[in-house]
Amino acid sequence: MLETSILTGASHSLRSRSPFSVTAILFVGQKIRDAANSVSDLQTRLRLHAEEMAKATLFSPIANIEALQAMIILANWGDTVWRPGAHAVSMAFDMELHRCLPLIAEESRNREGTGQSPASKRSMLVGARAWLLVSKLAIEMAFNHGKQLLINEDEIFCCTHALLDYPTRQITDIRIVASMEILRLRIPLLRVKKSDPEELRDSLLQAYNENSRSWEDRWRQYFFSQGVGEEDFLVTDLTTQRCFGRVLANAYLLSAIRTQQDVELLPAHRRHWLITSLQDAQFIAHRILAAEKAKMIHGNHYSHVCLAGVARIYLRLATLFPTVIDLRSVAKDLIGLVEVLAQLPGFRFARQLRYAVEEARKRRMLPPETRPCSPKIPTMATAGQQSTYSSIRSTDGFSHITEQPAVDSLWNTAASGPLSDQSALDFNPLVAEQVLNETVIPGISNQNDYMGLPLDQMTWFQSQVQPVEEPDANLLAWLDFPALGE
Repeated sequence: MLETSILTGASHSLRSRSPFSVTAILFVGQKIRDAANSVSDLQTRLRLHAEEMAKATLFSPIANIEALQAMIILANWGDTVWRPGAHAVSMAFDMELHRCLPLIAEESRNREGTGQSPASKRSMLVGARAWLLVSKLAIEMAFNHGKQLLINEDEIFCCTHALLDYPTRQITDIRIVASMEILRLRIPLLRVKKSDPEELRDSLLQAYNENSRSWEDRWRQYFFSQGVGEEDFLVTDLTTQRCFGRVLANAYLLSAIRTQQDVELLPAHRRHWLITSLQDAQFIAHRILAAEKAKMIHGNHYSHVCLAGVARIYLRLATLFPTVIDLRSVAKDLIGLVEVLAQLPGFRFARQLRYAVEEARKRRMLPPETRPCSPKIPTMATAGQQSTYSSIRSTDGFSHITEQPAVDSLWNTAASGPLSDQSALDFNPLVAEQVLNETVIPGISNQNDYMGLPLDQMTWFQSQVQPVEEPDANLLAWLDFPALGE
């Protein structure tokens, strides 16, 4: 969002033009440095100072573009998103930034040019970039908070691709345009109501699943044409965005699965989408654990929320379709994601996810943790013999290879397939949600505390029209999973 020259050689100019921007950047940097540790006094003072300067923009004319950029930073990396994000949208309209892209498109069509000075052209480019970032934030807020889109679609996507041909645009501007396009594919799903026929939802999901794949292929080729390598983050992030989008979009289908029979009676196309989402969730876990674990700490609030959401959906899909995936690999992935989430600043979903994995293992939804053999007692390799200290085999009641029957006494079951009445995998299809939503986690007291304050000290919440929700407990309420039956 901020050009490299502003952050390096001309940083003194930014300090003089916008102390608000500098304070917001310092706050985010300190928040990342503190990570999962206790909030430092410096971070608190930077946040309060930035918020005080942000409040001033409510009642005064917008001084410069940096004030909007600072508000976007606070909205993306702060503890709240909706209200500062909505204010950023109003600031962008006040500055008439929605006119920048049409002006760029007009200049591209006019061979003689518009006669604008280089400084005016640069301002127009910066304004167009800020408008796209505000629009992206508005769409993400609508998805994640279940609210109306604050900007008309015509104003968001009018002349978006004109930025690609602008002479002074940066390579990262291409990523913004590509991200806007895949978000646009999901907007029709935002308008669907529960009262609408299921055929409408299915047709929109089918269109999204198909178009997201073609979106990735098209933008991959465009990046290649711009000289970007196949292993560059700009290219690999296309697959990550597609997988995140499909997992979250197809998660709606889980709301219709209430009984074991619902799983068995799923239409073929819905089963295919859910299994595809399961594979996408596994890809995301492998990608993050293998190559992007360190990068996640620098991500904004919504990137962390999406990772937590995918981890939750990953667990549920794996337990619904245990025959199409290696459950030992799923458990390993989830524990790895727990470690990643535990390092994120101000994010406490890791405790709940770890508890859910442990409970899933106790209930035989996931295989037990593999323990190494004792070095003092060699494993018997002869036929019919097993080591006393060997770990439980991955095929005993958990493997996606169903031909091999379980023989261990701990998992003694009849030789029937998964999800049958006699299977070791006989469980409520929603039990993954149950272990995620249970309120008592051993070793953690006062889980309903908000930011460390007991509820009896937060009585002012009850007088609000919309009380502030505890971030852990309702982190993924937008997923709208059904309540568990008896």
